[in-house]
Amino acid sequence: MKSIKRPSFKLRTKFIISLLTVALLGIGVVGAVSIYNIYRFSRREVERNSTANLKSALDNTLDFILELRSNAIRPTIEPKSMTAISELLTAGETSYENMFELQIQFSMAKAESGVDSLFFMNEERIITNERGSGMSFAYMMEQEWFSRWYDSGELYAWGVTYPFRGAQVLPYVRKILEQGQVIGVSVLNIKESAVRDCWDSYGNFVLVDKENNVLSSGEIQTIGDDFQEHYGKKLDKIPSGDSFAAEYQGERYDGVLYRDSVYGLGMVELLPCSVIQTVVTDMLESTLGVLVAVAFLCVALAVVLSNKITKPLKSIMKRVDGLKMDTWAEELPVTTNDEIGMLVESINNMMRRLEASKDEILRISDARRLAEYRAIQLQINPHFLYNTLSSVTWFADQNQPENVKKVAESLSVLFRISVNHGRELLHIVEEIQHVRCYLDIQMLRHKDEFIYQIDVEPEILSYYTIKIILQPLVENSLYHGIRENGITKGVIRIVGKRKGSDIELLVIDNGDISQEEIDRMNAALKNPDSREDSGIGMLNVHNRIRYFFQNGYGLRYEKRENLTIAHVIFPVIEEA
Repeated sequence: MKSIKRPSFKLRTKFIISLLTVALLGIGVVGAVSIYNIYRFSRREVERNSTANLKSALDNTLDFILELRSNAIRPTIEPKSMTAISELLTAGETSYENMFELQIQFSMAKAESGVDSLFFMNEERIITNERGSGMSFAYMMEQEWFSRWYDSGELYAWGVTYPFRGAQVLPYVRKILEQGQVIGVSVLNIKESAVRDCWDSYGNFVLVDKENNVLSSGEIQTIGDDFQEHYGKKLDKIPSGDSFAAEYQGERYDGVLYRDSVYGLGMVELLPCSVIQTVVTDMLESTLGVLVAVAFLCVALAVVLSNKITKPLKSIMKRVDGLKMDTWAEELPVTTNDEIGMLVESINNMMRRLEASKDEILRISDARRLAEYRAIQLQINPHFLYNTLSSVTWFADQNQPENVKKVAESLSVLFRISVNHGRELLHIVEEIQHVRCYLDIQMLRHKDEFIYQIDVEPEILSYYTIKIILQPLVENSLYHGIRENGITKGVIRIVGKRKGSDIELLVIDNGDISQEEIDRMNAALKNPDSREDSGIGMLNVHNRIRYFFQNGYGLRYEKRENLTIAHVIFPVIEEA
């Protein structure tokens, strides 16, 4: 007796590897999800905390500059000072009383700690209490933001921080109107350093306007420029409260933006990436520690479980190897109530079955014949489906939707008949309908290449036959007879008649196959194991009839002049 080759890997090894693979894959997925969630959580916490700080800082800044703005507006509200401003800008002179009131307003504005200077001017004149300031309307028009605002329809605006008298100032500008006409502008310069004091204690913040120009920052060289120019990030499409990546002078930052919805001013906090990385690293270390511990636990459990499962199997293998021919009836003891016990019981059942030799062999032989028949039957559907779908594809490529519809309708009838509610037998009239649908499909695809005729005696239509025996033969006639031999006017004829206690169906074509080919086909039909390549349908039909009705029936071919005739013979079946 030939010995069984031992496997290269024992079951215990395979079990350990499989269990560890599943466990470690799960650990890996959980670890990846945990790391991702830790990173997202860290960023959300940074964004939440930073947004709260930014809101507080921006509120303080707005309160401060809006209060200064109110003081700058006061001279244009007081009647006497406003009269003085209007007369000075238009005529160049005003009364002493009005001028005195204006000087009081200048002094009050100057007394504010954050105010650098206040000016009223037009192209011809300038009004201020500053001496030697170098301020002029022409100088302001040199500021791009000022000239753009002056030419627009806006009455007031926060300007872009610019250098004035050796310091950076944040301007607030308003147009001065008289009877609806612009006679000049007011310019309130707020100290940038005073604005920075409002939020400097909060952290590394940057104040930007609605166009993202830097108004105030701890980095003086960035003031007055676009934020993107120095930090490499465009803020236009970043929602308030979101974070983003930025870089300044080679150092990477995580920035968070908060923007006031009323005035459009925004505040950006720049956090070194190391801050977030430190938080993430601390959390990752603990997470990885847990994952490593779980991995070691999985290894230990895999070893223990594999031993628990393979040890009983080794015992069973030892007992089975010790069995002899004269001890087959001696059953193995079932000691466990699990899968191992079920395996032992299966072995006992196997030995009991081996004792019933003759009857079991006969049953196996019948089962084998039936299995072969089923296997042959199943070969037909894929072969037929392949050819039919090829036709559908061809029509689709040719942009013929009507023909596609016709093929689809015929195909639905084909499948309905083929399925036949799971029954093998059907009426001959249904078999004829089945092959007619197939021929209609092929005539659409191979237009004008062939015609077909069906001549079946009406009295046999109600008898039964096994399904799908004509279509494979018709397919062989069309492809291996007419088309392969270049017949330009092909004819396929189907004849059905009763001959005593048998039914004979004929498939006739004018493919003019040679007698040698006919003889070769008939020889292949006599060999049940033949692998004839002239058509899988021919062998399938013959073997199905032979297996279903035994060897007295089947298929044979005949040549008459230029005609090829396929004879299908099976007994009359009146009831299924």
